Amino acid sequence: MLWVRVGNIDNRTLIRRFLGAMPQIAEAVARGEAVIEFVGS
Repeated sequence: MLWVRVGNIDNRTLIRRFLGAMPQIAEAVARGEAVIEFVGS
């Protein structure tokens, strides 16, 4: 499960932050993490 917490931001900013975090998200998936939290503040 990927839990996304970002508050009120526009889609362009959300996509930019999410893409920037993709390496860490992919590593967590590879480790078999059950819950991955993305906090894009």
